[in-house]
Amino acid sequence: MDIDSLLWVENRADGAELVLARSAAALRVAGYLGGPWRLAQVAWLTPRAARDWAYDLFARHRHQLFTPAAGCYVPPREVRARFLDLPAPGR
Repeated sequence: MDIDSLLWVENRADGAELVLARSAAALRVAGYLGGPWRLAQVAWLTPRAARDWAYDLFARHRHQLFTPAAGCYVPPREVRARFLDLPAPGR
């Protein structure tokens, strides 16, 4: 599977693993964040193809919409285990 997108991986109560990508992952993150972000949950009513199209459009233009960060986020040692350790391109 070749995905260049946001992924949400969730361990289910039955031991199965749920993997969501693109708009579905973004909506799950919004629900996880809570507060006003939960309002985004109404987008589940939109067909997935339309949601993913909007997600891709936003992803392509996100740098034009927001000021880029001054640097990269380096997580503190106590939360690093929550991040995937993928090899850098070309490694």
